[in-house]
Amino acid sequence: MTDIIYVFLSKQWAGLAISTCFGMLAILIGAFASGQDPSALKTVMWIVQGTVTILVIALLASASWQALRVRSFMKNNRPQGKLVDIGGFRLHLFAEGVRSDGPVVLWFPGSHDQGMVMQHLHKDIATETRSILFDRAGSGWSDPGPFPRSVASEVDELGRLLSSAGEKGPFLLVGHSFGGLLAVNFAHAFPELVSGLVLLDATSPWNMTTAGKISFGTLSRISIKNAIAVNLGLENWIKQKRFGIESPYQIIGAPLDEIRFLSALPKAICAMGSALWSACRNPFDLADGTGTLGNVPIANVLPASDHQQTREYLRARYDFTDIQLKNICQGSDDASRRLTSLSSQGEVVLAPKNTGHMFPYEDPAFTLNIIHSMIKRLTPTGADAVH
Repeated sequence: MTDIIYVFLSKQWAGLAISTCFGMLAILIGAFASGQDPSALKTVMWIVQGTVTILVIALLASASWQALRVRSFMKNNRPQGKLVDIGGFRLHLFAEGVRSDGPVVLWFPGSHDQGMVMQHLHKDIATETRSILFDRAGSGWSDPGPFPRSVASEVDELGRLLSSAGEKGPFLLVGHSFGGLLAVNFAHAFPELVSGLVLLDATSPWNMTTAGKISFGTLSRISIKNAIAVNLGLENWIKQKRFGIESPYQIIGAPLDEIRFLSALPKAICAMGSALWSACRNPFDLADGTGTLGNVPIANVLPASDHQQTREYLRARYDFTDIQLKNICQGSDDASRRLTSLSSQGEVVLAPKNTGHMFPYEDPAFTLNIIHSMIKRLTPTGADAVH
């Protein structure tokens, strides 16, 4: 049932349909009121109908404004890349740069974000080799795609996207947070296409299936409510805090307004909710275990964090005890480091001490240095190790 709701809410006309349903409710109330006796009850029903009718008119106006706003944006803006049909729906791919002797860099943003949130890194790498940004189904300029979203389905869709777009490997996969989880599973499904990975505080399977049910589960549960609100124009969604003035995403620059707009569309909200919750519920979809990726080079970049902010947040929100907080933080650390053992050539790299989970945005120079080093390592004439 949830997937049917996601499909419906991802349609641009969903808000108008919801408003129309409220209108039908008002008509039914009026029909019921007209047949009531005594007059006191009839009066109450007419008052109720009048109130509902006013609400319906307001919702129709708000939903219509929202639909027109989205239509205007789509008409006046165009994706920087190309929309590629992968069999019934289209995914957006944006590639720049000329392929060198080394690998092509393929970016996997955190959460379920569109590719452009990593464009501040992409622009630099594209001066050295070919660099590819893509939008998962529902995010950015891509079509919603089928539901449920899952790691397995999105790995398969990415494989079809690269093939249909004519992009050839080997690829260096760079994944941040939840995008790192997708990168690992892409490498597991398509080992012949992958020459290396740079994991930027990547989400571990443990995080999704254990602790992730606390954080990601909350996001997925509110996604339907948020999608309904946006469809009805009731959400001040153009000013999302995640992409606000104080957000580390400010470093992205010019595309931020576009990113902010597209990330708040119901199709993006529903895709994120479905993908995160599916990963929480399906642990056996996720690549895990020592040696799973063979001997592919991995730079597992982790923040040098004492978890103080995490502890304060969890204590305030969930009233965890000190023992529970210690177990969560220790489990998270162990699971993140365990990603290194996916390959016999995995190495841990610590981010600067003044950064946290968002270090690809807080210290892009450090992040780019790691990626450049891995490209050099994977180039036939390059060095033998990541520095």
